[in-house]
Amino acid sequence: MSAASEGVPGAAAPAPAPAPDVWASPRRLPFALSPEGLGFLEMAVEDYAVASFLDGRLLETHGPVHWAAWTDVEAAARAAPATADWIFHMGHVGSTLISRILGRVDGVFALREPAILREFAAAERGTDPRLGTVTRLLSRVWRPDQRALIKATSFVTALGPSILSAQGEARAILLFAAPQGHIAGLLAGEASSRDVAALHAARAARLRRRLGPLPGLEAMSPGPRAALAWACELMGLADLAAAAPGRVMWVDFDRFLQEPGPGLARLLGHLGRDASPGVVEALLRSPEFGRYAKDQRHAFDANARRAVIAQALATHAQEVERGLSWLNSLGAAYPDFAQAARLSAAARGV
Repeated sequence: MSAASEGVPGAAAPAPAPAPDVWASPRRLPFALSPEGLGFLEMAVEDYAVASFLDGRLLETHGPVHWAAWTDVEAAARAAPATADWIFHMGHVGSTLISRILGRVDGVFALREPAILREFAAAERGTDPRLGTVTRLLSRVWRPDQRALIKATSFVTALGPSILSAQGEARAILLFAAPQGHIAGLLAGEASSRDVAALHAARAARLRRRLGPLPGLEAMSPGPRAALAWACELMGLADLAAAAPGRVMWVDFDRFLQEPGPGLARLLGHLGRDASPGVVEALLRSPEFGRYAKDQRHAFDANARRAVIAQALATHAQEVERGLSWLNSLGAAYPDFAQAARLSAAARGV
């Protein structure tokens, strides 16, 4: 859901900025952009803990949007932290679950999918100087011992190189899945199928800019469309890894579900957190494990995911094969994509 400043329900006209001290904590969530200012919402610690998406859905409970002039926002942002850690992903690969679990770690303040980053990504504003101001504000924490861990929306990965370049100490988790299972999973879910359709044109444009001419993308059937989603987001993750060597860690979500203890230890170590057995065990006992992260009423674990994918592979066998065939053709024609695919295979241990 877009958080564009134009037409944001409950948005007020830009008003005088609040005093700089009100920007000293995450209590003001940067939410929307205008040519002259920044719109923000009032948030509490508990609000961040509950929200899976910091987007337009918040307006129902946290509106209206308040506006501040950019000059005042920039002045206040100078005192904000210069860095955070990040979760980038290809969509529908457990990023909400990972974020919620890591958000239980002492010293980690987890934020999920700030809508304002989508605005920058949708408008291709990776070089917009305002992006640095916004990421500094998103990096604010409640306590001095905390560090923010920001989970971006999948297509915000395109901003990743700019973000990590500006935040030289930031570390990133790159979440992905193997192509066959991911394509099947995208075809199986109603929400994921809608996402594939809604983002297809934008992803096709991104892939063409990255690789060059690609004919026939507008007339694709569902399987190749899902394959294009995998390819586009994988290329984004690979570009991010190349831009910040030594500061990223690839995580295969299916392998994580199969071996969550070692997976958590690796994640904690990458973020510079205590990865001792007691800490890992406590996280494994947290309510998030064994439940669907976006709706805790539903059970979810490695067995449940395998069952969903197996059913999808059976139901959508022809489309999955079409998608895999398209990926093979893409790899044969474009060495950059073939290299990215090899990188993901190596990260899976294949």
